[in-house]
Amino acid sequence: MGSVHVSSTMLPLGEAPQRMLDLYRYWSSRRPTIGSLPTWRDLDLLEMRPWLGRLSLYEACGDGDVSVRVRGTLKTSYGGEARPGFRISTAKPEAYARVVLPQLVHALADGEATRHIVELTLDGFEYRFDRLALPLAGANGGPPRLLTFVEFDIRRANEFWQRYHGIAGSPAHAERPA
Repeated sequence: MGSVHVSSTMLPLGEAPQRMLDLYRYWSSRRPTIGSLPTWRDLDLLEMRPWLGRLSLYEACGDGDVSVRVRGTLKTSYGGEARPGFRISTAKPEAYARVVLPQLVHALADGEATRHIVELTLDGFEYRFDRLALPLAGANGGPPRLLTFVEFDIRRANEFWQRYHGIAGSPAHAERPA
């Protein structure tokens, strides 16, 4: 298995694809007061139907890490990161964890929506995704959470993770991507 290079660029929210902008507006409309953050309970899954499958929910661990609560069903992975409680600091490849964990922690700490393009390259094969991160306040003494929405090419994601895990030619696995 070759080495994976991971890079990321923060992009303006105003230039996001329409589905991201629509989700951002929905999230903003669920704020209880101006300047405050909505909680998970302020959101309605039925109203979020257009984004389901590409949404994930993360939770601050209190030790500088972030863990998975719910992973989008359209996302792809081969490494177990789909299970609840999986910590981003342990994600593979390690280069991915080093790039993505600070972004998620930053969005949680600042309470601001962020958008990043994350690019992964393995032996000349490139895969990229566009991620919107929307912080949520903790409810009833619980930790803060982070709702993410990802735009990506499912076939390319599957191919990248198959190559990474040396599963070339295996059928697409529909668990979820990192």
